[in-house]
Amino acid sequence: MKHLLVFSHAAVLEVNRALFQAMAQTGETKVTMVVPEKWSGDLISDLRFEHAASDHGITTIPLPVAFSGNGSLFFHRARLAPLFEKLDIDHVFVDEEPWSVAAQQIYRSLKKFPLSIYTKQNLKKRVPPPFQMFQNHVFRKSANAFACSDEVKQVLEWKGYKGLTHYLPHSYDPRAFQPLSVADRAATRAKLGVPRDATVVAYFGRLTQEKGIDDLLAAMKAAASRPKMRNTHFLWVGNGPMFKEVEAAIGQGRPGSATLLPAIAHNEVGRALAAADVLVLPSRTTPRWKEQFGRIIIEALGCGVPVLGSDSGEIPNLIRQTLGGEIYAEQDAKALLAKLENLVSDAALLARYREHGLASVRERFTHQAVAALLRGKLFGQTPASSR
Repeated sequence: MKHLLVFSHAAVLEVNRALFQAMAQTGETKVTMVVPEKWSGDLISDLRFEHAASDHGITTIPLPVAFSGNGSLFFHRARLAPLFEKLDIDHVFVDEEPWSVAAQQIYRSLKKFPLSIYTKQNLKKRVPPPFQMFQNHVFRKSANAFACSDEVKQVLEWKGYKGLTHYLPHSYDPRAFQPLSVADRAATRAKLGVPRDATVVAYFGRLTQEKGIDDLLAAMKAAASRPKMRNTHFLWVGNGPMFKEVEAAIGQGRPGSATLLPAIAHNEVGRALAAADVLVLPSRTTPRWKEQFGRIIIEALGCGVPVLGSDSGEIPNLIRQTLGGEIYAEQDAKALLAKLENLVSDAALLARYREHGLASVRERFTHQAVAALLRGKLFGQTPASSR
């Protein structure tokens, strides 16, 4: 049995351990995960690691960290080499950016083992010293690099990485994200305050400028005067600095045509998402950010919900891969409205996207499928369904 040691500050959350739980539960790989004891998250300021029932297949080692909440600067407040030098480890998987202090600490402490880095950086940005030196050291010592998109792979090459690079997408839980029965769908809509017979256009995520909220607000306002969209209901779920702005826009619209809810727990998102008919992801690229993956896309498709997304970052590639929806030019609110109007008024088109998208993500993006892909790339057993 192969032994994989994983470092990931994101894995302080149970949902971000799921891929490795799936890998361990096959019985073919022993997985040990190092996570922070505490972490200051973007939405939750005081995250604390809690062992979950789903962790029964893996060994978790929570460690104290300095500079909690800062992905570039944080490091483990422990000597790593003594913790692992006597263990029979076959590979170390580092889910931290290559320029980070944590990656540098891990690579210098555990250099006796093969190491791989997992990166999601999809913008061509130079990092200042000493982070450039950290990054170059990680590049030289990596057995592999894993990238969550082809765009990330291109950025790695632009930065000078010359080793092997593998595609490793995010994954989803098909038990938590699946279509609802007619009765469950009606009950969920009632709980959310959404009309039972409306065509529901949903947005789930941060309510911020870069997420394209202005574009979706403009489309929602214009939809009120479109006969084909008379029965459309907009469902907004999320938190962020534009919450009040969305709330005000809904208040100025036709009563009962939209609902705004604060962000809900991840284990409840699947049912709420499955109550929708279309998910919109209207992200905008900025000089400092663009959509790295868009996990909500594969989660929506897993619920049988087609996706309308902008062409920011990995969004269009995911939609094309899965055949689960349509794409429009980012920051073009008129194009967004036109595509949306066409989708909500064409039941056959929605059904086709629903069928293709659901089949695709069940085959390629479940935790089990991506875990098999990762194991194959690390230990030489590549599944037939790999990209």
